[in-house]
Amino acid sequence: MPHGKGAGSQKGHASFRASYRFQCDNLARLDTIGVALFASFPGIHRIAVQWLAPEGQGATSLTARNNQLQLK
Repeated sequence: MPHGKGAGSQKGHASFRASYRFQCDNLARLDTIGVALFASFPGIHRIAVQWLAPEGQGATSLTARNNQLQLK
């Protein structure tokens, strides 16, 4: 660590995994999921998303400017 710098001033890369399961009574009407994590944690730059639904599956990346998961 450079002299005079605290541990909180270091920059670096961190990653973590999280899994969420949603149950929707009317899945046919669900077309978008908004992700508010960027507002709560402004240091997050990108979220890699994978989804699986009865109609299919997909993957995308979300950012603070593009934080809506489009399912259809």
